[in-house]
Amino acid sequence: MSRKIVSLLTILSLVIALVPFPTKAVTITTGDLVVAETACKGFPQDAVYYVSGSELIVFPYLSVYLSHGFPADFSVVKRVSCSDLDSYTVAGYAKFREGTA
Repeated sequence: MSRKIVSLLTILSLVIALVPFPTKAVTITTGDLVVAETACKGFPQDAVYYVSGSELIVFPYLSVYLSHGFPADFSVVKRVSCSDLDSYTVAGYAKFREGTA
């Protein structure tokens, strides 16, 4: 009896873990900082992007991101889906803010 319960709970937990939950819609506007929830084809992985109109500026390194005065805890960065990023083009890479490097 207890083996059946353990098996049932194991299967239930796997089903819950594998079923994708709908993500909350995120509104992206110029000036936002975004990062992809998962790896996206055509976009550097684990990069933070600055949204500038229909283009994205990539922060290639943490030090570049921090030089612009953004918080180290990434509290201002929005997590977005790959389909959200697909509507933008990568325009280039951010450089260190003048006077910081």
